[in-house]
Amino acid sequence: MTTTLALLNPHAGRAESGGAAQALTELLVGTQLVVTSSSAEARERILALRPGQRVIVIGGDGTLQPLLGALLDRGHELALLPMGSGNDLARALGLRRRRLPELIARLQNAAATPMDLGELHVDGRETQCFASSLGVGFDAAVGQRVQISKLPLRGQLKYLAATFTELSRFKPWHIEVALDGGPLLPVQTLLASCLNTPTYGAGMRAAPGALLDDGRLQFLGARGWGRFTAPLALPLMLAGLHRRLPGIELCDFETARYLAAEPVPLLLDGEPAAAAARFTVQVRKAALKVVRA
Repeated sequence: MTTTLALLNPHAGRAESGGAAQALTELLVGTQLVVTSSSAEARERILALRPGQRVIVIGGDGTLQPLLGALLDRGHELALLPMGSGNDLARALGLRRRRLPELIARLQNAAATPMDLGELHVDGRETQCFASSLGVGFDAAVGQRVQISKLPLRGQLKYLAATFTELSRFKPWHIEVALDGGPLLPVQTLLASCLNTPTYGAGMRAAPGALLDDGRLQFLGARGWGRFTAPLALPLMLAGLHRRLPGIELCDFETARYLAAEPVPLLLDGEPAAAAARFTVQVRKAALKVVRA
């Protein structure tokens, strides 16, 4: 398939340094490069294409997230060129730390295969998809703080700084969760998140067993962790060694139903979403064709 369009988010991670557009134009032979001023403009460009085209999205998880609906609506294939600060989907696809000319050639020419997506359903709102993760609770609050942080940090360092700031104002969330039609089980939890990729938060190995194409999502719950104990778990979570810690729940599912005592912070692929108290999360199997390494 010929790659029809490449969309560059000039505000994404490494693209901010300048010169990215010129360098990419020289490498993207036969593909139009468009530097978009907003996600709305990028969506319009995607929707204007005839169905079933390949689109290179240049940025990170946050760049891709608001474009998922447009890609799905038109049946397009995704080729992700990682230039974001987190790049957790790119990690799962094996697209990081590769020489740029070789990576672009693969994104333009390699066959695409299906991957699952997650869906967030909140009554009265439009369904939203996520490719990597849905943060629910503390990790969503951390991600929202990352978005507003002015610290000159990137990647995991920025997430860690935001984590310790949020711990200073920590409060547990009272949430009932039912997985795959089971009963609603009340928990007082640090977080109750859903992952489609093994990592989130710029490389934190929160769900080491997650696969992009198994028709399941991973539920990550953390009960009994507070302001003083949570920092003890962070190094283990970074390395993916937290699953046997007390209060950690890590299991796969297709549908999760949430009922919280008050609206809970939500984070879609690192991008803030409106808080909600009642919502459902489910997997959308083989929803999007994507190029992998």
